[in-house]
Amino acid sequence: LDSQIGELETQLNDMVGGFASVLSLEGETAILDATLQYRLAASDLAIDATGVLIAFEAQFGAASYGPCVPPSGAFVPSAHDSPALTGVLPGTSAPYHVAILVSKDLINEALYAAWQAGVLCVNLAELSPIPLDTSTLMGQDIPEVLASVWDEPKELDIRLSAATPPVAIFSGGPRIEAELAADVYAMELDRLSRHWGNGLQAQIGIGADIDGGMLIIDVGFDLDTDLGISVTYNEWLPSAIPEQFAANFPGLIAAGLSTQGLDLEAGLVPPFAMPGFNGLTLTDLDLRVVGDEEDYLGAFGWIDATQVTAFELGTIELNG
Repeated sequence: LDSQIGELETQLNDMVGGFASVLSLEGETAILDATLQYRLAASDLAIDATGVLIAFEAQFGAASYGPCVPPSGAFVPSAHDSPALTGVLPGTSAPYHVAILVSKDLINEALYAAWQAGVLCVNLAELSPIPLDTSTLMGQDIPEVLASVWDEPKELDIRLSAATPPVAIFSGGPRIEAELAADVYAMELDRLSRHWGNGLQAQIGIGADIDGGMLIIDVGFDLDTDLGISVTYNEWLPSAIPEQFAANFPGLIAAGLSTQGLDLEAGLVPPFAMPGFNGLTLTDLDLRVVGDEEDYLGAFGWIDATQVTAFELGTIELNG
């Protein structure tokens, strides 16, 4: 009997291991003008009294450095050991059916690689659906101030950059924080010169839920409350110009996102139906920060057993 049980465990391991290998991914994806490389592969498999555990390793990298990215080395991980998956929702006595733990290192390495590849090196002229000139952007707000500096509308070259990568923070609620710079250039005395600069501080919340069989990824980003804008550079212009530009900049961002098919009011990630097999699908989800150092994000899910249709797994030989 012991040998038959051992053979059963071996075949189950082979079956689950084959399933895990199918989930391995490797490739690259283009984001704006940047190319992000990625690799996801199973690294461990264990079957015990709590269930089946499959561990994955993920790696992200940049095909080349972005044009506005300062010299930078490799990403340095900082997360601690993964908390144990016990089959019980942390802090409660409620059992769960499925759990996924994501280290903050995984998200931060992806953010670091995207930043290094130049995702945040953006020339807004390539995204904006409207002309980027002083009249279009501020003419209705401060026409007299603009007229005191330029006789005609001045065409603006607006460039976004980030000196440091965005960072995922789990403590206090999962979110991504980023600091960017918006530098505004224009032709002056037959040369392109920097006229003013604005600093941007963004905070993007992360959440997830299941409603009516649809997975809802909540990427919370309100341009009025989650984006702070300040004037960081202004050498000679009336202060009203960079200040008015800062006040109008959220609208410009919304217009730029719309050209990429993104709508902040509707949500950056549209809901999509949960995948399932013979009724086997998640019907409820709990997203929470876990770990003693709060550096893991746990997604705990439940399956409605009444909706599952039985199917034949196949023959398992026990004779060795």
